[in-house]
Amino acid sequence: MVQVSARIENENTATLDVVAIVSHHHGPACLFDTSRRPILTNGSWLEAGFPDVENSTGTKKCSLPGQLAVDLRKSSMTGMAGVSTVRLPGQMQPGHGQSAIIGSSFEFSILPVVTENAPAFLVLGTNLTTADALQAALVESRNFHRAFAACSADFIWQVDSGGVVDYCGPRGLLDYDPDEIFGSPITRFFTDPKEAEASLVFLNREPMWEHEVWLSDKSGESHCFLVSSVPVTDAQTQWRGARGVAREITEQREREAELKRARFSERMVNSVLYAMRSEVDPRSILDAATIVAADTAELDICVVARSTNGGSLEWTATTLPGPAMQSGFADFSASLLARMEEATTTPIRGLIRYQTEAGNFLIAVTSNDRVANGAVAFGRDARDNGTGTDQEWSSEDEHIIRAMAEQLGTSLAQYELVEKLRQDANIKHGG
Repeated sequence: MVQVSARIENENTATLDVVAIVSHHHGPACLFDTSRRPILTNGSWLEAGFPDVENSTGTKKCSLPGQLAVDLRKSSMTGMAGVSTVRLPGQMQPGHGQSAIIGSSFEFSILPVVTENAPAFLVLGTNLTTADALQAALVESRNFHRAFAACSADFIWQVDSGGVVDYCGPRGLLDYDPDEIFGSPITRFFTDPKEAEASLVFLNREPMWEHEVWLSDKSGESHCFLVSSVPVTDAQTQWRGARGVAREITEQREREAELKRARFSERMVNSVLYAMRSEVDPRSILDAATIVAADTAELDICVVARSTNGGSLEWTATTLPGPAMQSGFADFSASLLARMEEATTTPIRGLIRYQTEAGNFLIAVTSNDRVANGAVAFGRDARDNGTGTDQEWSSEDEHIIRAMAEQLGTSLAQYELVEKLRQDANIKHGG
């Protein structure tokens, strides 16, 4: 048995079986003399590619990893124990790509000892390769998920149990920088701070996926987000907040709303056109059009006027569901008719908005063979909104009146023809 003596805590001396220590050590182990030549090694030392005893004959010093050689020399000069970390370059694994280059890492404890009255150094190593590989894999995994989240989400967040943001992704939120968000209550960014759905998804205790939430930018403009989140717990599984990602879908929601409005508008137009096409007599067509349009668009008045031979307009069909409009029609009908007549003489025939004390009107000119032959007007009581001011006409209203004007142009031409035939028949019958 080869024995060595080592000082323990610089006070006591212990006698150890160096062969047993080296051979049974779980990692690479070696006993060096003062010239840094191996005296005794184990299998793990050789498997790691370190020099064997046979390769150290004569006075030539063995080839050790640079850092270990430096730390051995330091311990030999000071007589103190030391620690040395060694990283060996990797080798390409057969049949694998560049990512398969694997290096090795070791941590060595250097212990000055005395063997057979001669100083020596016992070096005991731990293989850190697996631990380093796991740590590298963990870092790579974190970077992957961080990059993936940054690419797939417009807002990455985490809040504490009080709803205060304690982490924000590098992209921030809308026009807010991360520094402006960190430390702020998440409710600060809600379009409606009392919105229960938003509070639930940002302070959840169970995983939640793609809940729709409206958040506001600095100007107060609302933006729609799909928010997914998971709860955050501590080591004792106590709830400590939530974290998650949010993806903006404002444009998608706006397109859906626009499509919904377009479909609704189309249904309203179709109902008016269907009512017109269901009648045969031109006068009945005009009456049906005004009645259905007033009902569909929730109007207080819908009127149609036709051009006479003298170029002026006269009422042809009037529907007055609004009580105030009905009772006051005689008071404003002349001014409205004059404004409609003026519209027929305008070269550019767009929609015209006309406001009176009685109400707000939207006027469209009708034509046949590109010649103006009348006009149609929608009206709403100005007092309906309690302000007596102009009310904005919606795109649905504009769509209905345009489509209605296109059909009414032909109907008014037919009306004119039928009236002429009736007059001729009356003259002939009277003759």
